[in-house]
Amino acid sequence: MIVALNERINNFLLIENLFDIMKEIISTERFQKVYIDYAGEKSTQKENYDNLRKNNKKFDYLMNKLNYNPILEGKDIQIYFIAPIQRLSRYKLLTDAILNILPKDSAYTEDGKSLSNLINKILKKANRKAAETLNFSEAVKLLLLLKFQNNEIKLHQLFQNRELLFHSDLLSVKSVFMSKKEEIHNSLKRNKNNDSQIQQFSIYHVILLTDLLFICKKEENQGGSFFYKVIQKAEKSRVQLEMCEWEESNDDQSCQDNRETDIASKLFLLIFTILRDNSNRRGINRMLNTKYMFACTKSEGEIWMKNFENDCPVFALESDE
Repeated sequence: MIVALNERINNFLLIENLFDIMKEIISTERFQKVYIDYAGEKSTQKENYDNLRKNNKKFDYLMNKLNYNPILEGKDIQIYFIAPIQRLSRYKLLTDAILNILPKDSAYTEDGKSLSNLINKILKKANRKAAETLNFSEAVKLLLLLKFQNNEIKLHQLFQNRELLFHSDLLSVKSVFMSKKEEIHNSLKRNKNNDSQIQQFSIYHVILLTDLLFICKKEENQGGSFFYKVIQKAEKSRVQLEMCEWEESNDDQSCQDNRETDIASKLFLLIFTILRDNSNRRGINRMLNTKYMFACTKSEGEIWMKNFENDCPVFALESDE
């Protein structure tokens, strides 16, 4: 394509059309597939390159040697990795620039608009692929840290047709078994007036995939590395999420005396309900629904809420007065 473009530029004083040359290459299925696949890996390209240099001495030696080659013109080789990705964006800029200076009645206007739209679609697909690649890479790193009791699930099974939606550390109030929302209100009222409340807290790491939820505890290996011990695994369809405001007593003196209470008054609670059975829950089954309560900021809670499809009610606790 570059040769054809240069030839036309050199042979014509006034250039009104380059669209046909670019479209001939860009419109082919082969070009689009190669570009999208290559551009889709850009998010993990540097990390993979650094890992290769770190773990492969022969590769590292060759890269060091190549960096002194005059063909690179003194530039780092990674600049050339990204050049093919940038080229299509520059073709888009060139196409739009030509369109801006073409006469309104030009015979080439429609061809230019068509080419611009085509390039835009390819760039969007490449960006989506890059986001998916980054998400998959992050998911793999995270899921490899999971440790299941009795090896109940194989790690490779987690990577099949799943996406990492969100994960974060959450401060757990406690795990309880309840059936009615009123009991949650009463429990929270008891907790917020309990001086030993802070001691009941512990950090959990909560992971949400497309269809699975994991509630984990971070633990250390003997070598100093860590892993996530899976405490609870549930299908997303069996998880209900509620968010409620954590209100505190209006006693100003108690707020001054207890800094933790002042901080807690600015927090919200996320309540994950793990349903034990998708069928109609009656009798004792209602008592087996596990509820995990986590303290969080409003913004973090809203992110979690958005990742659940079911209706997630937001309710405020009543005052003690």
